[in-house]
Amino acid sequence: MRTRLLALLTASAALALAGPAAAAPTVTEWSSGITLGGQPTGIARAADGTLWFTENGLIGRLGRITPSGVVTEFSSGLTVGGGPLGITPGPDGNVWFTENSLLGSVGRSSLTGTIARFTGGLTIAGQLRHIAAGPDGNLWSTWSANPGRIVRTTPTGTVTEFTAGLSANGVPSGITAGPDGAMWFTMRGTPARIGRITTSGTITEFTAGLTAGSAPEGITTGPDGNLWFAQADGIGRITPAGVVTEFTAGVTPGSRPTGIAAGADGNLWFTEATDPGRIGRITPAGVVTEFSAGITADGAPTGITAGPDGNMWFTQRTGGRIARITIGPGVGAGTAVSIAERDATISASVAANSQATTLRVEYGPTTGYGTLSAAVPVPASATAQTIQVPLTGLLPGAAYHFRTVAENASGVTVGPSGLLTTVAEVVPPVVPPVVPPVTPPATGDDPAGDDPVVPTPRSADPAPVAPPALGRTVVARPVSGTVLVRRPGSATPEPLDDPATLPVGTVIDATAGTVRVASALDASGATQTATLWGGSFSLAQPPAAGGRVDIVLRGPLPVCAPAPAKGARQNAARPVSRSLWAQDAGGRYRTRGRNSVATVRGTTWLTRDTCAGTLTRVREGAVSVKPLRGGRAVLVRAGRSHLVPAPGR
Repeated sequence: MRTRLLALLTASAALALAGPAAAAPTVTEWSSGITLGGQPTGIARAADGTLWFTENGLIGRLGRITPSGVVTEFSSGLTVGGGPLGITPGPDGNVWFTENSLLGSVGRSSLTGTIARFTGGLTIAGQLRHIAAGPDGNLWSTWSANPGRIVRTTPTGTVTEFTAGLSANGVPSGITAGPDGAMWFTMRGTPARIGRITTSGTITEFTAGLTAGSAPEGITTGPDGNLWFAQADGIGRITPAGVVTEFTAGVTPGSRPTGIAAGADGNLWFTEATDPGRIGRITPAGVVTEFSAGITADGAPTGITAGPDGNMWFTQRTGGRIARITIGPGVGAGTAVSIAERDATISASVAANSQATTLRVEYGPTTGYGTLSAAVPVPASATAQTIQVPLTGLLPGAAYHFRTVAENASGVTVGPSGLLTTVAEVVPPVVPPVVPPVTPPATGDDPAGDDPVVPTPRSADPAPVAPPALGRTVVARPVSGTVLVRRPGSATPEPLDDPATLPVGTVIDATAGTVRVASALDASGATQTATLWGGSFSLAQPPAAGGRVDIVLRGPLPVCAPAPAKGARQNAARPVSRSLWAQDAGGRYRTRGRNSVATVRGTTWLTRDTCAGTLTRVREGAVSVKPLRGGRAVLVRAGRSHLVPAPGR
């Protein structure tokens, strides 16, 4: 086993921002356990977390290699000189392969190496090449001898050959399952073609856009939903509709790209078999990077596949080796899972590919971004992980473009751009001060002989009221503006001009005024007081709540549906939000909106129901906010806000 560090040949400015330029893939090669002259050719990941490969040499073998590099060879049951070539995991949990000799077969091996061969229904001298599992639960392989055939094999070994629609001397070669439910294959003849066969056997060939002598070989489905194939001096892409694009920039002339496979980093990886031998990477946009340092010269890299560890594994046909090249992380589009006035949380799926990895987020007012979050570690796992990155120091009510940036020792991967808008800052209305009563001066004090103008309080001598009773009544005192109350059982609100003892459940409308409400803390006569304004509410005091008062938002719910039908006047007039400001000094209170409850700890706070959810904003103190439909409570401190989303938002 040998491990070498590859030089990273290209890096964009964005990637330079995200991480050190030293990030580069690492190659590991294994030859121990592989028979000299074995000629490893095809390779595939098996259901048991190992990789299986064909040895196309004189004797012919199947090989199995673990992620740690332990090789086991199998030959019992194979045709002597049968030339195993293509290999794929089957729908039955076994591995399936082709034998490329004149007396070739489609073969099946259990994961312990028990081999069965199927020849019934196969034309003699067929030269079977590559094989892939189909969406119909069968195995599909190519037959390159003239006139060429596509072969379907059931898991029980029943073979059917298809020739109708194939051009003579087409030389079918690579094959893969496409994104459209059909099988796609390459044809190395002249002119070059890409073929498509439905699972019922209907064949279509495509030649437009292909260089005549490009001799396409391996083919795979890419992360963009297109088919990608290796061809002489380049890489090709064909859409499911048959539109071909060829990419040659960055591919060394004469390097003979051969095998190709999709990687967990969102790119395509391919082998270049001509000496000295290289591994290539092409992005879905067509940008090619080649790697050669660390790969033994003249090894003829041939087959390639994504391994169980998330990295790419390939065969070296003349070198008699199996090799692995590590790749950068895969990262999905970020999603804003939490948005407040000055902070947000971005969640993304990250494939670390068995390497220590970090996730960060670039963000800013434009797609130039400009700010990079702190790095959040990602476990060095072979499976994708969901990671969350906090963004802080944002401006209220501002739009931010953002994108995810994942990095490991092998490279940096950037996700697509997203957009979020922070919650707009809510400025509380000013509570008008209470004007104290003014005592008129004694007669004769005024030199002009007139009494001065005296500000009139709400009641110079309000009538006494009964104290609040625990769980039954509260005392409401108007402070400023207009306050209306609607007692339980009454349909008509009435002005609150003086202090009044009100039953629990009374709806108090302080939208245009301010009211101070006193309630009992216990049966001994201790009381607590809260000041409320800017909305309509009712009060509840459950018997088992220990004196706690629940302040429940009232009034019309926000309009969140499309414009109402003609005649629905009462809906058309409904507001887009409902709010309530409250202030207490150490009492036991909590406000209840449509989607959350907020338990206070001596504070000034706002509760607002909107179409997006229930927003809690804290001006002073702290509030514990808990979603009504399950979830953990969040402590919101002064200067912060928290939105509990409405269902489906």
